[in-house]
Parts: sequence; C-alpha cells; structure tokens
Amino acid sequence: MPPSPEPRCVEFYCGIGGLHYSLQRAHAHARVVACYDVNPVSNDVYAHNFGLRPSGRDIRALTCAELDAHEADVWLLSPPCQPYTRNGLQLDKEDGRAGSFGCLLAVLQRMQHPPQRLLIENVVGFDTSAMRGDLLDQLTAMGYMTHEYVLSPNQFGVPYSRPRYFMTAALRPAPGCALATPLPATPWPHPPPGCAAVAASAALREYLEAGASWAEHQVPWSALRRSLLAVDFVHADTRFPAACANCVTKSYGRYAKGTGSLLLHSADDVQRLFDAVQRAARRNAAAADSGCQESSALGEFLAAHVHDWPCDAPPLRYLTPREVARLHGFPESFAFPDSVTRLQRYALLGNSLSVDVVAPLLSHLLADL
Repeated sequence: MPPSPEPRCVEFYCGIGGLHYSLQRAHAHARVVACYDVNPVSNDVYAHNFGLRPSGRDIRALTCAELDAHEADVWLLSPPCQPYTRNGLQLDKEDGRAGSFGCLLAVLQRMQHPPQRLLIENVVGFDTSAMRGDLLDQLTAMGYMTHEYVLSPNQFGVPYSRPRYFMTAALRPAPGCALATPLPATPWPHPPPGCAAVAASAALREYLEAGASWAEHQVPWSALRRSLLAVDFVHADTRFPAACANCVTKSYGRYAKGTGSLLLHSADDVQRLFDAVQRAARRNAAAADSGCQESSALGEFLAAHVHDWPCDAPPLRYLTPREVARLHGFPESFAFPDSVTRLQRYALLGNSLSVDVVAPLLSHLLADL
C-alpha cells in the first residue's frame, strides 16, 4: 500500500501525548488516527490537550483486522519500561508488563498492510534485553531497516539529562534513502544525519516559571533527612555541559533521592544549605547531651539530630510540573485538567518522553512520506 499524502499514525502507550507533540513538530501534515493507553488519568490529559480520547482497550486484544483497518503509515510506541529498568526486577520479556508489546509484535508480522515506519522508545537497558533481540529479529525478517540510538535532551541544547533508547525502522527503504544506510549493531550515541546536536545549551532559568511558589513546592525535610548527601541540586544558571538537571522520574515530588534534581536559587546555596544543616545538627546534638560524636557517616548524624528545616537554610524546592514539561519540550499550550493532582502530574511527566529528542528522529524517519 503506497504511503498517503497525509501520513496516518497510530500511537501505542501514548501517555500524556509526548509522541503526538513530537509528531506535530516533525511533520505538520501527519495525522494521528488512533491511540491506545490503559491509564485513565493519562487518557484524561491526552483528551484535554488533543480533543481525542485514547482507547483504553488492552493492546493484547487487538486483532490484525482492527490494526489493518487504521491504514497506518506510521506506528509510534513507548512500551512499559519497568521490565528493563536498573532498579526493577529485570525480568525482561518474562515480566507481565512486557506481554502487550510481545503480542503487538506477533500481530504486526501477520498484518496485510504493516506500517511503513516505526519509532520505539524505552529506557536504557532495553538495548541489552532479550525483548530487543526478538524485536530486531522480527523486523529484519519482515524487511525493515532498523537504526538504534541512545540519546539525551542535553545533546539538543536542553540542560536536562534523560538518556533513552530509540529505534527507528523503515520497511524496505529505497537504496538511496538515508534510512537504508546501516548503522553499528549497538545503539548509536549520536543523532542521525540532518539532526545535528546543538553545541551550546540554554541555562535552566529559561525553563523556570517566573512566579513559581517556593513555599508550595518546598522539599520537606522528611524527604531529605536520610538522603541529603545523595541528592542532586541545580540552580537557575545551571547549563550543560558544566552541569544539567537530572531525569525526573514518576516518584518526583514524593521522594527526593534518585527522583530528579532539586532547585536552589544559586550555586552558592549548595554550600550554605550543608553548612546550615550541619550547624543545626551539632547544636541539637549538644542540647540533647547525647554524647554522639560526628563520624564519617555524616548522613546518619544529620538524620539523627535535625528534625526540621534549619531556619537559616536557603530555600529548596522541587521543579514545578510546568517546568518539567518545558524540559521535556512540551509546548506552552500543554495543560493538565484541574482534576489531576500535583503528584499525579509528576508521575505522568516522569513516565513521558523528550519532544526535543523524538521530533528530530521523526523528521528524519518521515522525510520521504
């Protein structure tokens, strides 16, 4: 089936619309004709922004006939990452959450009119998984040329580190097409030709909300008292390559350690924060006359003797949901329904993807459609 003048796209695991926004930026004439996700809250957000509510059907139940009926030129997929994360059980394709993707691949090879192009996004870790091996074998057997990448927004000028695995696939591309040029067997750490990385990056302040409430988004001491030494701090002048904000996860706003960067006013505030906390710990230890001696286990000492924010510590807060959305490359028009709580917003953004990375990949992938 020849590609249509207006490429028809289907999104699987569409979340809050990162793939859709990437498609809009990459190809103005492409059209999403169907989208699927089982999360009702993310479906509310998607419908709020695009006027199209994703189907909540289990992907494992979709048939060849139903998928062929979409007459899709492009499939965009961001399947569950939990089977492949470093902190998970790493059950790979044996994880139940990987089952829907496996079923979708099985249906793909039986379709009468498979899509001409595919883009698949996942965490770093998928690239060494058995599922990725099965995917490559199947796509190769079907005649797809595949390119694989590990890319991060900081390669595109964004002061934000979020490395992710990407695969683009083209069904029987013409010999002269850039998509027919082989890449190394392991994921390529550079953008494809025509998607050159940006040498200079913006400062984090360009992504911050001018009127954001520090009190509303303040990090509670309870989230820090045992992990202060393991937390990443950023400030308005943070700029890659000297530094950048770390990836926000779905637990951001609920925990501090390992969930994403926390914001201070300035670089000097990092030392001021540690000095204030240590002064409070020594003061409280002396008042309690506990006989506790500060040891190399500074974190334990602070946790034992500081029970609330020291009054002389500089303010520290989480990035706001709007700021995280900007770091993801979402447009200013993106919004959450009022019914979605702040913690739900962080969770949905933490499960989303970078438009600044995916849009250039899609531009390259869809150039001849």
